[in-house]
Amino acid sequence: MGGKGASVHTDGSISGQVVVGDRNIVVHADRGSTVTLRTEGPPPIRRRGSPAGRRIPARGVALVGRDEQLAHVAEWLAEGYPVQINGPAGCGKSALLRHLVADHAADDREVVLLSAAGLPVEDVVEDLFHACYDAEDYKPDPARRRRLMGSVQALLAVDDFEGSDDDLAALLDAAPGCDVVIACAEHREGAEGRALRLDGLPEEAALALLARKLDRSLDDDERASARRFTAAVHGNPSALVQAAAALRAADRHPGAAEPAGFALTEESVAVGLAGRLSEPAARLLNLIDAFRPLPVSGTLLEAMAGDVNRQALEELESLGLVRAEGDGLRLGGRSAGLVVARLGSGHRADEFTPAITTWVRTRSHRRAIAAQAAVIRHALNASARAHDHAAVRELARAAAPALARTLRWGTWHEVLELGRSAARASGAVEDEAYFAHEEEVRRKVLGVTAGLAITSAATGGAALGHAAAMPAKAGLAAVAGNPAVLGAAVAALLAGGFYTAFAVGGNGEPPDATGSAPVASPRLVVPSPSLSDLPTWSSPGMTVTMTPPPSHGPGPHVSKVPNSGSDSPVPSSPTVLESKVSDGSQYCPPATAVPDSGDAQFGPVTAGEGQESVSFSFAWLKCDNESSLSVRDQAAWSVRRTSCPPALEEERCVFSVTFRPPRPGDYQTRVTVLDDWGRPTVQLDVSGTAVDGDTAMPTPTDT
Repeated sequence: MGGKGASVHTDGSISGQVVVGDRNIVVHADRGSTVTLRTEGPPPIRRRGSPAGRRIPARGVALVGRDEQLAHVAEWLAEGYPVQINGPAGCGKSALLRHLVADHAADDREVVLLSAAGLPVEDVVEDLFHACYDAEDYKPDPARRRRLMGSVQALLAVDDFEGSDDDLAALLDAAPGCDVVIACAEHREGAEGRALRLDGLPEEAALALLARKLDRSLDDDERASARRFTAAVHGNPSALVQAAAALRAADRHPGAAEPAGFALTEESVAVGLAGRLSEPAARLLNLIDAFRPLPVSGTLLEAMAGDVNRQALEELESLGLVRAEGDGLRLGGRSAGLVVARLGSGHRADEFTPAITTWVRTRSHRRAIAAQAAVIRHALNASARAHDHAAVRELARAAAPALARTLRWGTWHEVLELGRSAARASGAVEDEAYFAHEEEVRRKVLGVTAGLAITSAATGGAALGHAAAMPAKAGLAAVAGNPAVLGAAVAALLAGGFYTAFAVGGNGEPPDATGSAPVASPRLVVPSPSLSDLPTWSSPGMTVTMTPPPSHGPGPHVSKVPNSGSDSPVPSSPTVLESKVSDGSQYCPPATAVPDSGDAQFGPVTAGEGQESVSFSFAWLKCDNESSLSVRDQAAWSVRRTSCPPALEEERCVFSVTFRPPRPGDYQTRVTVLDDWGRPTVQLDVSGTAVDGDTAMPTPTDT
């Protein structure tokens, strides 16, 4: 771990194999991941008899004052609309969602209940797939997942959704056969479907809720006071529930700090509840508040607190200050935050990062770690804001393998980015190389799995381009919904010789992050079609034309430095293929450029002793993946970056190629730089000649 931290001590369940698309990824807890192409196709999977996910609540007492809202949601779902339930904290969004779910389940309809709190939408989509299919350690490509999910006709209910309009579109696209209802704080204006704004309860419903929670009716004097309180909190159900809890506590303990009757304000409720709390309960409440609004598992709470006092937990639950969610506990209600503020001894999440790291390292199963992915992400961000680079690096390094292994790849990406930044800031070179290597694996696998967006063209043809250039939903829907387009695209790729394979350099270790040694990061080898075969593709709004290099003009400039390991970079003009889109934007070409001047020729070089280095350059683009620089024959050739990426965007990338032949003979190899989607941006064929040492010496002549 960069020589600065403790080793990662993870259980054997962390290391192992997962399948993503048509690739095997072997996750090593200490050494990083490796990738190979599967030859046997995707693994077998089966549909679950009933969906998994969070535990479905049993149908309980009817909600107070929400009959009209429930009827609206039921009507919209019956008409096929996805539904958003929006509103402020404590307004009852989650309660309404749980009630809806319980009603559907009681009527023997399939239901999937998920929580999106603190999770990227990619992980929510993965949770949805695995709730419906028994497919452990398998992440299908988007097209196959959508086809499989098309047969699932369940109610998908997602609580605490935090994503953008695009995230919601991606979620809807991943569940084409489901009725979808989400609970979120803010309305997604650009999203399709219907939205229900949930505010506080009307006065009579609010009074009925108070009476229910007090377990008694209100007399006339109490009703007048209760009306004033209801108006002050705008009928917020959470505030009403906690006011009732405070009054019940005051009835049981007359000496407690609590105003009599209903002469209440939210502040007085907070004062009363804070004054009632025991010391263990106050400590536990402060700890849970540090991760607001996320639920924290009981085992992780114990790891952070040392022990969880069961009486303290029951005390907090009875007062409505915490509530159970799934296997965890979260802050409950609107007044809970006021109580924490009143206690005046709150904690920050970054204070618990070392304890979370210890818990991750000693957990017996990777899935327990993955279940707390949002909490881990929260702690990492808090420690990053506190500039505690060592804590971020340690937790990210410990958690990353478990997140990779459990296919929480959205959170895995964020953890890798945070870890890499912390490692760079603290000079932990080995850790920085590990995080860079894992992110490269993640990007390349997902880039190959979903890097080609396939859409039906107006003329009946197909368009191939970068997935980033098109809305995710449109691209995936076209793939799943048009098998003919998919088949034609696959046939075109096969006809063009498009073959992809991953390799991890040398001994399978992570790449050197410094750039001072030959780069050995994961790479794609993609034989490209000849220039004469380069096609023109079109679709509505986009035309992609592959243009060969000019017949007369400079190629990548080559300058030789005989028998030297140093570089003499000489800028020159590029020869690249361009793909142009009608909106004026430019993307990296999915084919190679061949220099008009011919291949770079090395030698003769003395075998086993001499070496020769060549510098070459090309115009840098934002979509170039400079760290993918690789050479096919590593026994005789090595490559390294010298000024890439350049200091300024308009400058050029410069690489160095070194020829060190082990034996006499003729050598040929190819140098490759890929784009962010794993396709060649630059390919350079080079050759060299190696001679025996005696042959290389001049032959003396008689005089």
